[in-house]
Amino acid sequence: MKAELINPILAATAGVLRQLAKLEVVRGRSLLLNNPRPSHEVAIFVGITGAQSGHAIYSMNYESALKLAARLMPGSDEALVRSEYRDALGEVANMITGVAIQQFMRGAAGVDLTTPMVADLRHNAAPDMPDMPTLALNLYTVAGLIEIHFAMK
Repeated sequence: MKAELINPILAATAGVLRQLAKLEVVRGRSLLLNNPRPSHEVAIFVGITGAQSGHAIYSMNYESALKLAARLMPGSDEALVRSEYRDALGEVANMITGVAIQQFMRGAAGVDLTTPMVADLRHNAAPDMPDMPTLALNLYTVAGLIEIHFAMK
């Protein structure tokens, strides 16, 4: 795992969450895993293509997803947040991806990111992910834990 691939995504995540959701992000523990499968109920899948290929997968529990969505949708009632949380998370993931791509372009990393896909794994199975070395990073916010899995071929 190269820092020039991971750091732009982490910086973009912290910056976008700080600006849009007024959330501070504190980096927690890191783990090495054998598979990038998400650990929690709600996941955002982003493909990494180009000179390096792989995945960045954000996951959080359902309650954290709702808390984050509520911060992105101020003034919305609980029913609206529950029905629209995937769209809200998709929009913030698109913004994170855009900021990260700008940082990649400045650093000439030779990679691109795919459009994020949000999945509620309580209702849908996670895509089958082949075993590959995966770096898991925990990000803590007052809305809850966000885990990011970076898996590169």
